[in-house]
Amino acid sequence: MDKIERIKQIDLLNEVIVNLKGSKVSFNIYGTSNEDSFLSGINDGLDRAIDVITDFIEELEEHE
Repeated sequence: MDKIERIKQIDLLNEVIVNLKGSKVSFNIYGTSNEDSFLSGINDGLDRAIDVITDFIEELEEHE
């Protein structure tokens, strides 16, 4: 893969991470309602997605 193309992919993935971080929802961390649990689950899913993308970026960087 062309080095410029890899840099473009990494930049795009970093933009995705920034957007995912901005998508987190606020909730009462001490709340026990179903809604707070649901919102916490959304944030957990976003954190997992960020971790997967970060791992992929590291893998791309290793092959430079």
